[in-house]
Amino acid sequence: GTLRQDGVVTLDRGTWNDVDVEDPSLSYSYQWQIADDAAGTNLRDIPGATSLDYKIVAADIGKFLRVKVTTTDRATAVVATSDFNQVTNHAPASNVALVTRETTESVPLQFTVPEGSFVDADGEDTLYYSATLADGSPLPAWLTFDPVTRTFSGTPGGGDVGVLTVRVTVGDNGQSTTYSDFTLRVMSVPVNLPDIAQAPPPPPPVFDVTAGRSTITVSRAEPAFIRMPETQQLSVDNTDSVVSTLSQTREVSLRLARPMQDQEVKSTDSVKFTVPPGTFVHSDSSATVTLYAQRVDGRPLPSWLRFNPATGQFEGTPPDDFEGNIDVKVIARDGAGREAETVFRFHVQKRVGEKAAFKGKPSLSKSLQPRVPAAAGAR
Repeated sequence: GTLRQDGVVTLDRGTWNDVDVEDPSLSYSYQWQIADDAAGTNLRDIPGATSLDYKIVAADIGKFLRVKVTTTDRATAVVATSDFNQVTNHAPASNVALVTRETTESVPLQFTVPEGSFVDADGEDTLYYSATLADGSPLPAWLTFDPVTRTFSGTPGGGDVGVLTVRVTVGDNGQSTTYSDFTLRVMSVPVNLPDIAQAPPPPPPVFDVTAGRSTITVSRAEPAFIRMPETQQLSVDNTDSVVSTLSQTREVSLRLARPMQDQEVKSTDSVKFTVPPGTFVHSDSSATVTLYAQRVDGRPLPSWLRFNPATGQFEGTPPDDFEGNIDVKVIARDGAGREAETVFRFHVQKRVGEKAAFKGKPSLSKSLQPRVPAAAGAR
């Protein structure tokens, strides 16, 4: 038969009889033994395993166990052994891929690895979780993982903006583990720079309310915030006159509306991918917005990957020996210096089998359309 790692095996010693009826009661001693195969190769005693029960440990996986029973009536000792039984264990396996997670700097993050993401064919086994970055280094200081609840939590700062590849490793105390990687993207809060200083508007005209009487000057309000139209009336000697209407201005903004998704491509495949429509929006329909692309760490894109800021299109062909990730930041900037950005990853895999279609979106035609507030009463 077979035995399971982490299980407890109990000896049934059976019935022993002494032909010498007058002999005192029999006494028993036990020794669990382990060998490399069912023939008993390299047979040795397991230190300390001298009771009826024995708990199987990871080091026993693949080996063969048996128990030796020694019975004595104080005059004669008799030894009996059980058959060999092999210790087996099924390693855990990844069952459901872990999805990409996104958060924004200064925003608390918390999520749990879903139940059923990993499975073990040995239903009685307990799964043990740990988390690191994909290269084996520890998680960043802002991100923690609770292995009991399988929960990630933390709050990234401005210096944590970028893309991480996080690895969740699962074992059952056996000799093998499995893991699953996922992408964790930390985005920056869009930065709106202050408006460029402008000369104040000219003062309103001076009105003579009545000939030979007081002259009144009304100054305009400084433009800064959205204000409702307003009319001011001034009264002098019971004579009313409309002297100024405050101009209405509004706050201008450029912001990220839809974060970009990671892209996958096989080596030697042609990359042709456009920043999707609606990625950035501007409150001013007449604003000129320019796109820029670079690596997340500020370095330029690799020589094989080109970006056209006029069309928002990435294009190129990875070298046939290239495999890995290119973390890209796309920046939108208007004429006043306002910026918004998004980050995503090109994941390049070496070709295996059929050519895979590149996942991308085709158009930038609506990417920078402003969002215009609905007119009052519109449905």
